[in-house]
Amino acid sequence: MAVAAAVVAGSAAAVGPTVIATIPVGTGPFPVGVDPSSHTVYVASPSDATVSVIDGTTNTVTATIPVGDQGLFGLGWTRPATSCI
Repeated sequence: MAVAAAVVAGSAAAVGPTVIATIPVGTGPFPVGVDPSSHTVYVASPSDATVSVIDGTTNTVTATIPVGDQGLFGLGWTRPATSCI
């Protein structure tokens, strides 16, 4: 398994984003999508044909969605983020 790193912009004293957690997801995680209104992170893992759903508040995987064997080429959703497509 590969890992996705959750980051947060640091305080004024920090020099950039700071890793606050590493979260196990599928192999070859890319791309990553974030819904800031629900604090949900979506991590595509094309090698495993899955999308991991992460609760950004608790930094835990809440679901792993199989997307079939035809391949995964990207993530997208509508604005406002009411539907994942």
